[in-house]
Amino acid sequence: MSNRTQHRQSIANAPLTGNDPHVLPVIAASRENAFHGTRGVDDQIFSHYPNDWYSIARQAWKYYRHEPLVKNCINTWRDFAVGQEIEITLSDRALQDRVMPQHDSMLVSDSLARRLKLTKFVRDMVQQLLVKGMAVGYKRLTEDENDIFDLTCMNPVSVYCSFDSDHNITRLEQRPYNEDNDTPTNTGTNIVFENPDPRKFLVLRWDAPDYSNFGNTMIEAAFHDVELHRKYRRAEAAIADRWAEPLQLFKIGTNFGNTSIMPTEAIMQSYAHMMNNLPRGHVPIVPYYFSYEIHTVGAEVLAIEKKILSCEQAIMVALGVPQALVTGSGPNFATAKVGMKKLLIMISVIQQFAKEILDWVLLDWLEMQEETAAVQVEYPGLNLSPDDDVEQQRLLEELYDRRVISRETLQRRCNLDPDIETDNMREEGFAPVLERFMTPLNQAVETGWISPNEAREIVGLPPMKAAPPEPPTEPSATPDPAPTEEPVSE
Repeated sequence: MSNRTQHRQSIANAPLTGNDPHVLPVIAASRENAFHGTRGVDDQIFSHYPNDWYSIARQAWKYYRHEPLVKNCINTWRDFAVGQEIEITLSDRALQDRVMPQHDSMLVSDSLARRLKLTKFVRDMVQQLLVKGMAVGYKRLTEDENDIFDLTCMNPVSVYCSFDSDHNITRLEQRPYNEDNDTPTNTGTNIVFENPDPRKFLVLRWDAPDYSNFGNTMIEAAFHDVELHRKYRRAEAAIADRWAEPLQLFKIGTNFGNTSIMPTEAIMQSYAHMMNNLPRGHVPIVPYYFSYEIHTVGAEVLAIEKKILSCEQAIMVALGVPQALVTGSGPNFATAKVGMKKLLIMISVIQQFAKEILDWVLLDWLEMQEETAAVQVEYPGLNLSPDDDVEQQRLLEELYDRRVISRETLQRRCNLDPDIETDNMREEGFAPVLERFMTPLNQAVETGWISPNEAREIVGLPPMKAAPPEPPTEPSATPDPAPTEEPVSE
């Protein structure tokens, strides 16, 4: 038996302990994830990744605070969806002034939206929902429970909930947690709610089914690229440091024949002091056994910028921005249009969560005021879709002008309630006719196609009053003059 055959049999009969480097391929073929932990690039990046939801949420919040690109993407989604100020419209004028007056009034500072800081509450809830995947709101009522005292956006990382089989909260505990130091704190006490009132607590989950107790943060998909981006930035900083302050080596000493010339320690210190304090532009005079070398980086090393750009694009795509809009891939119009449609759908989904938050506040407040039956609540800032631009509005108006759609359809496509608008027009005495209708209407009256009263009815004005009849003409008492005779020529 040859030595090679004996070596193969020894490998085949050896136990799979991994101590012998020759059996590593056998272990890889027989065990799953055999190369896990081999200090590869991905392993170094994923080695510190959290496993449970609370650790993932803490890591996502850390990236949101320290990574400008991540923070900018999340804030852009929130700002596009919520806007600068929450607008609330109620069909009842008295309740409108109490919730959010539409005009300058002394009651603005005492309104419900201003007192509860409703806009800030909604923005904070949406921020926690996108960054950590969950949002927990707490509503504190007055002692008589006929009004809302304040609203609190709780930190989801500090809230621990227990659910029943129907996924209803049976126990809620808040533990003090310091997000600045990423550690629990002992400055407060745990607050426990047994069978909490659903009216007082609101728990929202992002991108999670109903059976899931936790949501999914948007930033989790970008964890790998964020860490890789950080490594590239550290490498770029190291290259910049080496570029600005290159490594300098001073060699003192040489060989002269078979003799080594080596200066003393005092001479070496004197040369080091001289070179460290040498002004710029001065040329020192040194012995022949003194040499100087500079070690810097080459220009080709700065190609790392391309890798950083690739990581930034991957982060933006992971945070929901369409790839066609980020990288420019797929330059045709259809790809860009699909990407814009995806943006609009994403914004509308966030707006639905904002509406749910507002309904949780306002509908409960209206129920306390016993006004839920006849009051309609709308949020104009959240109902207007971002694609309702000038061209869309103009198209709808042209379809209405050509009698293709009705006025009610036009109002509903503009997210307006036809009944409310009709009542407001009736109270204000407003004629629901556009100004550009007047010129063709006048021409129709002048040409005799329609009567003036029909035109006034179209405009919304009352018909003209009938003119008083003219008095009958009486016969004149003065006799008619006698006819004159013309002379007859002879």
